[in-house]
Amino acid sequence: MPGYLTVAILSLALGLGATTAMLAVVDSVLLRPLDLPNTDRLESIQFLDSKGVPAPFVDRETFDSLRRDTKSFLAVNAYVSLPAPVKTAVASKVVVGISTTSNIADVSGVKPRLGRWFSDRDTGGSVAVISSRMWNDLFASDPAILGQLFELNGKPTTVIGVMPAGFSYPFSAEEEEVYFPVDMTGKNSTSSGSVLVVAMRKPSINESQAFEELRSLTSRMPVSDGIKKVPVLRPFLSTITGDEKTPLLALLTACSLLLLIGCANTANLQIARSMARRNEISLRVALGAGRERILALILTESLTVSLLGAAVALTVALVAASYIRNVYSKQYPRFGEIYIHSSIFAACAALAIIAGLLAAAGPAIHAMRHMRGVSSRARVTRRSHLANALVVAELALTFILLISAGLLLRTFRSLEQVPLGFDPRELTLLTLMPSDSTQQPAVSAADYSSILSALEAMPGVQAATTETSVPFSDFSLRMNTSISLPGRTASTLDTADISLISQNYLKTMGIKIEAGRNLQMSDGAGSALVCLVNDAFKRRYWYDSTSMIGAPLKFISRNPSERLLQQSARIVGIIPDIMGNQEIGKAIEPKVYIDYRQFPATSGMATFFFGIAPQFAVRSTLPQGTLVPELRSALKRAAPKMAELRIIQARVAIDETLKTRQLSVQLTGTLGVIALVLATLGLYGVLSYSVILRTREIGVRMAVGAIRIHTIGLILFQALSMCAFGLLVGVLALWPIARLLRAFLLGTSVSDPLTLASIALLLLCISALAAAGPATRAASIEPTEALRAE
Repeated sequence: MPGYLTVAILSLALGLGATTAMLAVVDSVLLRPLDLPNTDRLESIQFLDSKGVPAPFVDRETFDSLRRDTKSFLAVNAYVSLPAPVKTAVASKVVVGISTTSNIADVSGVKPRLGRWFSDRDTGGSVAVISSRMWNDLFASDPAILGQLFELNGKPTTVIGVMPAGFSYPFSAEEEEVYFPVDMTGKNSTSSGSVLVVAMRKPSINESQAFEELRSLTSRMPVSDGIKKVPVLRPFLSTITGDEKTPLLALLTACSLLLLIGCANTANLQIARSMARRNEISLRVALGAGRERILALILTESLTVSLLGAAVALTVALVAASYIRNVYSKQYPRFGEIYIHSSIFAACAALAIIAGLLAAAGPAIHAMRHMRGVSSRARVTRRSHLANALVVAELALTFILLISAGLLLRTFRSLEQVPLGFDPRELTLLTLMPSDSTQQPAVSAADYSSILSALEAMPGVQAATTETSVPFSDFSLRMNTSISLPGRTASTLDTADISLISQNYLKTMGIKIEAGRNLQMSDGAGSALVCLVNDAFKRRYWYDSTSMIGAPLKFISRNPSERLLQQSARIVGIIPDIMGNQEIGKAIEPKVYIDYRQFPATSGMATFFFGIAPQFAVRSTLPQGTLVPELRSALKRAAPKMAELRIIQARVAIDETLKTRQLSVQLTGTLGVIALVLATLGLYGVLSYSVILRTREIGVRMAVGAIRIHTIGLILFQALSMCAFGLLVGVLALWPIARLLRAFLLGTSVSDPLTLASIALLLLCISALAAAGPATRAASIEPTEALRAE
């Protein structure tokens, strides 16, 4: 009895605990509204780009039209979020800067705890509202905070408000945040001419009505770059959680499969126990117990076991939820809000009751047959069929979980082996932030030259470079523009990304040029515009590398002030595709590399790209413990007004990018291992009771000449037959979920023969191992004792 209870409770607790923990994650991250009033009416407004993909940023002209002409929304808010260096009397730090329109008060629906929000009359003024956490950390919770001055982006700024604790907009977890008026004139380089748009629907307007008005309004807007604006209206919550929905639901499905395995295991244990209680049930029937009384007994015992399992499961779920919240809160949106709320407690109890009812079905069927006086031999056969069917189901579900884990592992290995296009060894990445984002372009250009010279002059440094978006840095900037090529019909679909680099880029990153030449010192300011292109550019637009070298590339700039991009650039070299944190596992886009020195210091493009978050890379053989302090010292001497965002080894940054997929592999693999253990226990239990029930049959076989090896083969055949049926059912059940799995796979497929064969062989071996004990006991049965016992 104690062994039966322990195994039954643990079987349910593991599946129920994992499912409850994942329900808590899904509830907290995907379902629970943000801690803002009326979040169900907050909508994110986006537009499809030239490739039909929703683009998060909206140009200022479109935003002005939306704010002026829409009637379905109470307020249309624009914001841009960027790192912001601040300096107070307490400390200097880079915080989250949110440049937003003054109607943020209408959209967020939250008033400051101290002071006020800024209004239209504050636009252009140096005022800011700070988060409660910033108030605590950088102002020591000074009660006289209102009216105090601090430096924001190098400018004196007045605090006019402090938000309540826990408030965060547009994010989901409170950080050190500063809110200040957005520059809607476009002159502020930190705003880049585009904004993110969030709107609050009127209470009387539903989402469909709002979208119809939005579509009618945008249909009258002028065509931009030959593309007609197509609006996309998304719930604001979905823009925060991003791509988390699919993997979280997939993990919840995996946990549900584990719960089903736990239910099947508990049902098998109860069936086995009911076999041993035949005499007890017969006695109860003889004493007058009716069918309802016997069913009530079985159901009560099953529900008691399941509720005890639920108690253990809640403990498991609480520990798991706490672990996920503490470890991953800074990596994934809303993970810091993961808690097991009362609704999840209720869901756990409901699942426990359902599990108890499912587990009670098997013994209830057996009891009813026993009460109808079915023969002993028939009872054994039917009972064995039911128990065997449950084991087959367990093995099928285990097969699906292990296949999923195996395919995700293959994908993870494929991602690790994807050619990066550069050498991350001995490479260190630096992301900086100018303390004054509005400083003169000439000063920014001088800072870059000083930093590069200082880095290259450091002992132990082989080379140093800068780029608008260094691969695997934590800050990505992208400029995509239309292009025109000789001999090719002009199309708005012909686009390429532009990246500004320094002359030592290839040497520092360890990139080998494939054709043509590298950028040279002579390719600087005042010289003819030249560029490098990547392999993706060649594959999409050109096929002959020889004729491509020297060909003119014309940019169709959307910004008339960028005179340099109105001329053609000559292609002088082809380099491999460079993989970054945004591209890993995805198709590489065509990319053009230009020496930043070719852009005058007064260029708006150079000011924007290099004035927000300068990024550098250094190749050095020095150990990190020696290199990092030397880098900080050199940066302080060369550009004292630059704030450090991050210094990290390239290899570490790459590993961080793969953490999400690694977590999926670990979680799915853990669920698969638990399922394998439960299925093994279930198979072992069925085979053990099968030996007990077939004692007379085995005795007769051995009495008429069967040798012991044949008896072992009999039990082994039973185990492998159930495993084979389980594999067949698992393969058939795998196809309906293949579409879900494909979204997570790279470099492999759902029908990968190596993974399928490996998991099938593993299950067959485990089945044989589970059969070893019962088979040995069956072979040791003495014929005379077996027949005498009958």
